[in-house]
Amino acid sequence: MVKKIGILLLVGAIAWGGTQQQKGETPPNKIKEIELLGDQFHYYPDKLMAVLEGNAQAHRGSDYIYAKKLIIYFDKNRKSKKFVAVGNVRFKITIDPKDIYKGTTSKLTYWIKKGDILLEGPSKVVNIVTNEELSGTYIKLNKFTKQAEVKSNGKKPIRIILKVE
Repeated sequence: MVKKIGILLLVGAIAWGGTQQQKGETPPNKIKEIELLGDQFHYYPDKLMAVLEGNAQAHRGSDYIYAKKLIIYFDKNRKSKKFVAVGNVRFKITIDPKDIYKGTTSKLTYWIKKGDILLEGPSKVVNIVTNEELSGTYIKLNKFTKQAEVKSNGKKPIRIILKVE
């Protein structure tokens, strides 16, 4: 059972979500809190990082990241600048109402200011609105430019499913 850590981490303008807004729901980019859950929590102020281990979860609005371990890096103003999720990673990230992604990977790294999301290891990302899909061992997405790069380790080919009209 996941033990709720007794903190809500206020992170200012963390832009991991986009502008999704369903009826009665606050858009993720307006939500200033991230709820962190896990079996263990360690904060290292000298290293400007926090580590959640064991059933680690981060929730912001309807977006989430689940992993065995979640590392959050902060800048000198203590605003989050990078997330690294490792081990059986599952996620849902909203970029805009037409770009809502769910996926799985071994390792997810998200650079907040640049908008880069890097998936390493066997990875799959599905746009749950359009049902388009990317699979590979290296997937890099940018939430601002919407560019994508997909590579394979050579053992299995990449897979891309696009909807065309």
